[in-house]
Amino acid sequence: MNKLIISILIFFIFSLNLVNAQYWFQSGAIATSKASFNNGASVSIKTVYNQTPGIGSFGFWVGETLSNGAFLQIGYEVPNETALFETNCTESGCDGNVKLTAGHPTWFWEYFPAGNSGGSFLGDIGGDNSAGANGTFNTYSFESFGNTWNFYFNGKKVGSANLGTSNSGQYSPVAFGEDAQAINNSSVMHIVQFKNFSFYNNGLLERIPQAYTYVGYGKTSETLLSNPFGVKELNNMVNYFEVGSGIPISNNTQLWKLGYFNDIISEYGGISSNYEYSAYSKVRISSPEYVYLNSTERAVFNGWKGYGNGAYSGNSNNATVYMEDNITEYAQWKIQYYFNVSSNYGSTKGSGWYDNGTIANFSINKSIIYINNQKREVFESWSNGIKNLYSKILMNSPKSVTAYFKTQYNVNLTTSYGGAEGGGWYDNGSTANISLSNPVINLTNNSRMVFLSWSKKYNQSNFSVTVNNSLSLNAIYTKQYLLSIESENTYGDNISVDYYVTSIGRTSSPVFVDNATTFEINSAYYKNVSLGIKETLFINKPMAVKIKLPVSNVTITTLDYFNIPVNASLDITFKNGTSIKTESGGNGTITFKNVPFGYIVGYAEYDGLVQNILNGKILYFISVINEIAILAAIAAAVGSIILLKRNARH
Repeated sequence: MNKLIISILIFFIFSLNLVNAQYWFQSGAIATSKASFNNGASVSIKTVYNQTPGIGSFGFWVGETLSNGAFLQIGYEVPNETALFETNCTESGCDGNVKLTAGHPTWFWEYFPAGNSGGSFLGDIGGDNSAGANGTFNTYSFESFGNTWNFYFNGKKVGSANLGTSNSGQYSPVAFGEDAQAINNSSVMHIVQFKNFSFYNNGLLERIPQAYTYVGYGKTSETLLSNPFGVKELNNMVNYFEVGSGIPISNNTQLWKLGYFNDIISEYGGISSNYEYSAYSKVRISSPEYVYLNSTERAVFNGWKGYGNGAYSGNSNNATVYMEDNITEYAQWKIQYYFNVSSNYGSTKGSGWYDNGTIANFSINKSIIYINNQKREVFESWSNGIKNLYSKILMNSPKSVTAYFKTQYNVNLTTSYGGAEGGGWYDNGSTANISLSNPVINLTNNSRMVFLSWSKKYNQSNFSVTVNNSLSLNAIYTKQYLLSIESENTYGDNISVDYYVTSIGRTSSPVFVDNATTFEINSAYYKNVSLGIKETLFINKPMAVKIKLPVSNVTITTLDYFNIPVNASLDITFKNGTSIKTESGGNGTITFKNVPFGYIVGYAEYDGLVQNILNGKILYFISVINEIAILAAIAAAVGSIILLKRNARH
């Protein structure tokens, strides 16, 4: 062990101005000989900012002595001052420089060829803060390819050097924290963690199987002051340790021995990991039951599939493995999709999570939902076109179905007489055809019930209406009595009129009239002539009424002056505007029956003599006999005069 420490030559570039520095305080892990004859080493170191080194500087690195006595290391440094430092240095000199800030970590790599015990810095430095973000782990490693050794920071090559050999020989790697070229032991080193300390074996990276603590000094260091920095395993975790101030000092103590890795591989849940545990220890493994990929997709834990002695295979998401070997646990998952079944009415079934590829059954409990006794919602179909209340669907993706309902309104018809058709439930916006089977109900021969209206809203017994709300209609009937109207002429003889004009309109006789109403007869049409009358009746029972009309007979007489009848030609016009041509006949008399208003106008002609006719009167004409008689009379008169004159002469 001492031989190894003596072989380590560490010179840090950050203390070139401190020529009187004497101490290299080192603490960390030294691998056992099981890691010797390697081809390189690697470790992950936590980057910690704002370290406060004193006169010297802090460094955290992995390194080792090679089979020919050469030495190499890589890690990060925390400078104690802000200054300009040389970079990319070889035995031929340095070809660059970089400004570094005190307390800000920067990666570095360094080597000493065989036979070179130190002096000038050989290697390279990263830029300010190049060692990664505060609190992050970064991996530092070196590996040989022939006699050339490459240096890596987080897997990226940052430099190389030919050191004349390809392996470490009997030496094993170390991983240290160091206060370099200090002049006292009063600096405070904040704790820095190391993990995954490994070595290369013919190109394969293997974990260090066993390591011991080292708390001491570097080569050429003064040893009068005690090393103030300790090292310990972190929380009993294999290959996970820390160095720094405040850690109990113990040297040459076993940090860990061979452990096994438990690899957890999972596509979901963020539980994939790789941790090393002490051999034969018990380790709990756990997985969330569900991992929600989004609101409608989730991964459901479906058990562990374990490989290795002590592994667990089973359905429990919380289990224990026994570290009898390297173990790999695969978290098994199945994908589920959410199926949403919705409806504004009724109660649905089927909503929930379903395994990919399974069948989901869904339904709604009722096909008809009564909002009240006048309005209801009727199931029409599902949004995917299915018209059955019960159906199923393949769940190969998130799915959603909605129950579609149509609104129906009730058309309620009531009637005290007969029957009504057209009542029932109608789709909103559809047409209802309403009809009454018996709009007239005969009670007796002279009384009846007659449809009046539907709830004083619709006057037709049969009609159509657009249904966009509930509708309650009652058929209203009114009682009617039979009214018989008889008309007579001026002589009291019955006559049959064309029709009557009344308060209910034009009607004939007999007519049914509403009970308890006033019925007015305003005129009668007879022979197409309106005969004005005024008859008012209060109807509360069957009634009969006689109406005397201004209708009379008209006689036209044609005589000569000796009252001897003559047959005259007549041209007559009546009140209704009709005209006739006729003769008075051999007896000189013609009578017209039932003439409205007794109205006749026209003229009569006999033997060239014309006289006007105005209603009925006697018309006189001079006949041939009258003419002979007149002539005879004239002749006689003339003869009498002549005789008188003759007698007077004598």
